Amino acid sequence: MGRSINKALVIAPHADDETFGCGGTIAKLTFEMVQVDLLLGSLGYDNESHTIRRKELDNAVDILGINNYKVITHIGAERYQDRMPQYGLIDAIEKEIQDHDLVFIPYPSHHQDHIAMHRACMAALRPGAMYQPKMILMYEYTYPTWEVPDQYNGRLFVDISYWIDKKIGAILAYNSQLRGEYNPVSIRSSKIMAKSRGLSIGVDCAEMFYVIQMKDIL
Repeated sequence: MGRSINKALVIAPHADDETFGCGGTIAKLTFEMVQVDLLLGSLGYDNESHTIRRKELDNAVDILGINNYKVITHIGAERYQDRMPQYGLIDAIEKEIQDHDLVFIPYPSHHQDHIAMHRACMAALRPGAMYQPKMILMYEYTYPTWEVPDQYNGRLFVDISYWIDKKIGAILAYNSQLRGEYNPVSIRSSKIMAKSRGLSIGVDCAEMFYVIQMKDIL
């Protein structure tokens, strides 16, 4: 992937979504000298959580090799992105996607913030928009059977066997967000997901993406 991609942008509703969704692929891209930037919808629902989440994010970003990150909304917007004017989210995304060959977007999931960010991404990356990246991929979470948008039939699998330890290390950085081992937001669930996707392509661990758009990469 890195041979035809120079800059990638990961768009995530919250800090940790990028790691659960595509942490292994991020680590692989940065290893291949691809610049990876991160655009977050929000970071914390109050001052205390913002401080904790920023420290965790800084650690995860360092582990994965992410070049730069920005946060769209103000402190306190977490859990309330659906109440914000959509044009604000869309405008922020449109500004950041410029000059990026590859853009990762979140799938809607069941969370109101995820739904709002997904819709904003789809609007900003619509056909006919001013800037069109070579590839748009939608990453999944550890909720594999919950409201998966089946209308996207294309699938792209990335072998992350070599980078699974980096992904797990970055997930561990988000200590405040981790839950019990049988909760989807856990190390165990992330490993199971990676193993399951790996089985699909005959490797140890993989991440799967829904292909929204792909062009000019052959």
